[in-house]
Amino acid sequence: MSLFLEKYYPFLISLILGFCAYHIRLDLKLNYTDFFNTSLSVFSILIGFLLTVATIIQSLDNEVIGFIKKSDKYFLFLNYLKNAIITNINSIILCLYFQLNKDLCPSCLEYINPLLLFFISLSMLSSYRFIKIFIKIIIR
Repeated sequence: MSLFLEKYYPFLISLILGFCAYHIRLDLKLNYTDFFNTSLSVFSILIGFLLTVATIIQSLDNEVIGFIKKSDKYFLFLNYLKNAIITNINSIILCLYFQLNKDLCPSCLEYINPLLLFFISLSMLSSYRFIKIFIKIIIR
């Protein structure tokens, strides 16, 4: 996978999903309360995992981590970690906002579903990208 695709595929795929959901007027029949509660739990667990991995990366002193720290890819790796954490925090904030205000604007659901799809897929794909790279590093 080229570096461009590796860097931007979470955003591009999420943008395409959100755009398609908006244009086909995706009407998800969700129990929003359960959906938001589950999303909050999943993203909180992911943030905890990613922060734990950040601590492990800083404390590990084996050959592979040493090699990565010396290369210019280390900052890209840390950027992926930061991006995954930030997108998960944004998804938590969005889920909390919609959880608290879901009854205020029932006509806004046509905008809420694509926005939720965009942020949730961005969070999951960003976390997946980082975890995939981290597992490759650990296995070596």
